[in-house]
Amino acid sequence: GPSAVAALPPAASPTGGPAAIVAVGADLYLVTASAATLKATAPAPVTTIALSPCGAFLAGFTVDGRLLVWASDFSAALSEFATQADEGLAGLAWCGADAVLLLWGGGLALLVGPYGDWVKYDVPGAAALAPEPDGVRVLGGGRHDLVRRVPDPLADGYRPGSTDGVAGLL
Repeated sequence: GPSAVAALPPAASPTGGPAAIVAVGADLYLVTASAATLKATAPAPVTTIALSPCGAFLAGFTVDGRLLVWASDFSAALSEFATQADEGLAGLAWCGADAVLLLWGGGLALLVGPYGDWVKYDVPGAAALAPEPDGVRVLGGGRHDLVRRVPDPLADGYRPGSTDGVAGLL
């Protein structure tokens, strides 16, 4: 049976109607009201999938610890990141439109960016992820954290040696 399911919003559906991406082992299918079509095969069975907030990308996590990202229409496999952790994944959620946050039951969170950059976070106690259009909330351990991308103008201003107009205000 299916190991993971992600519903497509009508804007991302090829038919404009109800559709879902379903993982069955390593195979990913696009399922509509009239058909199920094999769209991609991952290098290992997929346990978890999540659609980006804009509907343009699909992230999947495999049993051997790989994070895979495809275009949601499967026209391209965009990235592969080996997490070195193949057990205990507790959650996977998009952080905005270009990063994925993975959460393990042991209190580890890993934020992976579009070019393979990553940041590790410690999350005390059991936690859950709540995705939002511009970030993801990490709830648990008596805490509530919002992880989101730093806006480009702010990042430019804080960059060492920046001559950006914002840097003059700092």
